[in-house]
Amino acid sequence: MELSYKEKIRILFREAFIPLLFYHGIFFFTVTIVGFILFGGIEKNYMICHMAGAGVTAFAMYRTYNNDIWWSTKSDKKNIKELFLLIVAIILIAFSLNDLLINSPLITMSKSYKNTSKIFYTGGLIIEIIGNAFLTPLAEEIVYRGIVFNKLNLYLKKHNSIIISALIFGLVHGNIVQFVYAFVFGIIFALLVEKKKGIQISIILHMCVNLFGVLRTNFKSLNISFSSNIKIDLLIKTVLLIGGFYTVFAFIRAKK
Repeated sequence: MELSYKEKIRILFREAFIPLLFYHGIFFFTVTIVGFILFGGIEKNYMICHMAGAGVTAFAMYRTYNNDIWWSTKSDKKNIKELFLLIVAIILIAFSLNDLLINSPLITMSKSYKNTSKIFYTGGLIIEIIGNAFLTPLAEEIVYRGIVFNKLNLYLKKHNSIIISALIFGLVHGNIVQFVYAFVFGIIFALLVEKKKGIQISIILHMCVNLFGVLRTNFKSLNISFSSNIKIDLLIKTVLLIGGFYTVFAFIRAKK
């Protein structure tokens, strides 16, 4: 028997959005408690507090909702070359999209973007790697693709589930630049999770994207410019972005 629209909304609120609220509640509670107990506030040592919040939240979500998380039951140990190609394509997208966004008019519309970047990259390299590159992607993929997208996918059409989960993922990032960036990756990760029938692939790729961001922030040699002419530089990065998209979507569309 087909569920009514109201019944679907009620089920989705219980199975997708309550876990999302639980996720953010646990995260902000942990960040606040750690910040004020250890440092008397969270501003100066936010990245340490964030790392603790991401770790506690990932553990809490896993223990509470493990049966609801979309884990793949297939082993992909034989597809190392395929995974490597995806990692390269994803990093190309991250590299090119980031530079195109920060050189776009959107940057002037997002006053909070620079402040957010400063806060997230002030904890020292090790803290940033553990917090930003490993624990945060793990926690985010568990909730946004493992639970929210998974549950939306059960009751809505696939394309609606992808768009809605990506919109939510983008909106929680709090500014227009990161919204666009997160929305794009939200779509890509959801498509890959659908393709692989589990979130292991999105966890790995999300970690690679964030690790690249951390390394690029700490090592200026990774801030590559292909030309002193900004228009030519951005044109080359647009081509790289298209190449990255083509590789990812060719993989998604492949029958194998």
